[in-house]
Amino acid sequence: MAEYFIACARSGLAPGSDGWWDDEVAFLNPWGFELGEIRTPVLLYHGRQDRFVPFAQGEWLVGHIPGVRAELTDDDGHITLTERHLDAIHAWLLEHMD
Repeated sequence: MAEYFIACARSGLAPGSDGWWDDEVAFLNPWGFELGEIRTPVLLYHGRQDRFVPFAQGEWLVGHIPGVRAELTDDDGHITLTERHLDAIHAWLLEHMD
């Protein structure tokens, strides 16, 4: 899994680090919309064992995104979500394709 994430990081950063910078700046600035305005289906997975993103952030998002389908798990961390739930995520995406 580590090799996969390293390859993804290399590929994603190959054109430059502007996208990564934009992500970090987004933490500090308004996004240009309110979460309550979201009308697109949203699937949110978050694990209580995540050491990168506080679990309370996932809970907060669930309370602010209308109609969100939330999968808040006790046993997952930041990376195990991909390992354990990718099939379910792909199935959900296929169900919601236009």
